[in-house]
Amino acid sequence: MKPPPISQGAAAASEAGKNGAEIPEPARILIVDDEAAMRELCRRALVHAGAAVETASGAQEALALLRRGAFDIIITDMQMSDPRAGVDLAEEARSRWPRTDILIMTGQPSLETAISTLKI
Repeated sequence: MKPPPISQGAAAASEAGKNGAEIPEPARILIVDDEAAMRELCRRALVHAGAAVETASGAQEALALLRRGAFDIIITDMQMSDPRAGVDLAEEARSRWPRTDILIMTGQPSLETAISTLKI
C-alpha cells in the first residue's frame, strides 16, 4: 500500500525553527504522550508556531489517526503505559509511513534506550 502524499510542511517547520519565524505552510504534527499536560504543552507551542497539530494519548490512538491521513512529523513519548509503546509506534510508523519524521522524547534517558531508538 502506497503511503498518502506528504506536504512540504516538515521542511518549512525545520526552516522556521532555525529562524524563529512562524511556519509558512502548516506542518501536520502528531503528538503522542500518555501525560495530558505534556501533550497540551507541546500542542500549544506548535500551534503557536503555525503547525496543524493533533494529539493521541497512546500508540493505538496514534495509529488510528495515521491511518486517516499523513503527518509530516510524529512526536512521541518513549515510555507510556507500555515501556516500549513509543518505540513500537516509531517502528510501525517508520515501516508504514517512511517519509514521516519521528521525534522520540523521554524523561527516562539511558544508553540502552538511546541505542534502541537510533536503530529505527
